[in-house]
Order: sequence, then structure tokens, then C-alpha cells
Amino acid sequence: MRISGAVGRRAWPKGETMKTFSVLSATLGVLLVSLGDRYPETTRADPPASVIEQGAASSNDVIQQYCVRCHNDSALRGNMTLEQFDLATAEDNPELTEKMISKVPSRYDAPTGC
Repeated sequence: MRISGAVGRRAWPKGETMKTFSVLSATLGVLLVSLGDRYPETTRADPPASVIEQGAASSNDVIQQYCVRCHNDSALRGNMTLEQFDLATAEDNPELTEKMISKVPSRYDAPTGC
């Protein structure tokens, strides 16, 4: 009994496999690019201004409570004062803000008990 089928024969003629792969890849690429226009990029909603102001106010309270003890106009520890610092306008003094950010995660300047 003989089983018929493609045993020993190629499913595609020689050289056609690569051409077929290239055509399918190009078609898939065009399809993906065209679908990208249908689904626009979503944007993240910014929090309301009141939430930002509340966050800045509570952070300013922490700065006044813990940081101004040493970083004030008279002590000037680290050659900086934070008495007039306001987190809502931190971008106005980027050097000072960056100094604070770099020290806080390491708890380098944190007083004991914090």
C-alpha cells in the first residue's frame, strides 16, 4: 500500500519561500502602519491644579518642619537656606531644587528621628 502525499517533495518551489516571506512581511507592515492611524495615542490626564497645590503645600510644610532647622538664613548649613523655598516655584531655582532632590533619597541630610 502506498500513501500519497507530499513526502519527499517541497511544498514551495525553490526560491519561492523567501519571496513569499518578503511579501507577507511587507503586507503585515503596511497593515500595522495603517491600523496605527485608527488608534491614536492616548494622553494622560493632568491632575487638577488644586491637587498640585495641596501636594506642594504639604511638602512645603515638611520642608519647613525638618529642613529649615539647619538650612536657614542664620545657620546656612550646606551654604543654602530654605526659609523662602516654595515647591510650587521650584523651577525658578533649579540648582537648589536639584541639591535637595539629590540629598533626600539618601537621607544624607535628614535629622535623626525622621
